[in-house]
Amino acid sequence: RGFKPMAEGSQRGAMLGLMCTGFGSGVLALSWVMSLGGFAVGVVLLTVAAFGSLQALRALANLGLATGLDSYSAVVKDILGDGGSQGLEWIIFVHCWGSCVGYIVFLGQIGPSVFASLGTPFLRDRTPIVWISGIIVLFPFLLRTV
Repeated sequence: RGFKPMAEGSQRGAMLGLMCTGFGSGVLALSWVMSLGGFAVGVVLLTVAAFGSLQALRALANLGLATGLDSYSAVVKDILGDGGSQGLEWIIFVHCWGSCVGYIVFLGQIGPSVFASLGTPFLRDRTPIVWISGIIVLFPFLLRTV
């Protein structure tokens, strides 16, 4: 069972979708990358990435203290100007849309299995689940004023 191909709507596929949404693909791919490069190389690369993250957070904190600004977007606008600030806004916009799409894909993957296990005769196809989740869950966010 563990080595058979994953069927659409299977429990293993739904669990993988859930883990990818919850942890992100980077965390799930970590063991695969370590198996390719070896444990020692994997630990070295993981340490380098952790050190880089620490340095980036320190730099952000120091920039906030040096400029006296209290938000990341204000620091970016002060350091990089209007173009950098607009670039940051586009990156955040794309990230938010990607998260929403990932959420809908996850619901479309796990929904049919959940409804089938509940014994309901409806919503065993992913298309209506995607539409319903998009309309009920995400559409109200479009109505919110900024």
